[in-house]
Amino acid sequence: MRQMQELRAAQSPGDLRSPYGGLGRCHELTGHRAGQLSPGLVQSYRLIFEPAHEPNLRRPEGGLKWPRVTSVRILDVEDTHV
Repeated sequence: MRQMQELRAAQSPGDLRSPYGGLGRCHELTGHRAGQLSPGLVQSYRLIFEPAHEPNLRRPEGGLKWPRVTSVRILDVEDTHV
């Protein structure tokens, strides 16, 4: 429940990057999941989500402009170490 409250309270995924929060270790994924983001939950489970809009969210050097992401689409909760 605390983790969902943190997700709802965040103004952008950048707010989830704190190593002290329940959704810490949030990072951008690569490869076939490029453009998706993933914070840790419990043990090896990760929340997988992506921006729910596309108004100029990519940086010229690659990756997302995290502060500009204001709406997300949750895709999955999975154990990424299986």
